[in-house]
Amino acid sequence: MRTTGASSRWPRRAFLRRAAIAGLGLGGVGRLSLRVLGANERVSLAVMGTNGRGSDLARGFAALERAQITHICDVDERAVAKGLAAVGTRQEKRPEAVRDFREALE
Repeated sequence: MRTTGASSRWPRRAFLRRAAIAGLGLGGVGRLSLRVLGANERVSLAVMGTNGRGSDLARGFAALERAQITHICDVDERAVAKGLAAVGTRQEKRPEAVRDFREALE
């Protein structure tokens, strides 16, 4: 069976290979941006949606020397507790818990 259109130009394996290479390149850009901060000592972050992946992100960012989580945002109080627990004692200042992300933007 012969396919036509976009799928015939991009076989699945070629697409996956190129996507993986592009993903690795973007990972390098993220590391480069942390080194270019220059005069900034820390980057302040608000983590929104901490019920699953957000808690993992909060834990990872809290472990970085140049990052500080200032707010944990979620409408679910249990998810906020998970986010605060993920940050734990990994940073000096405890993040503020907010239900509305707009409070973190002020």
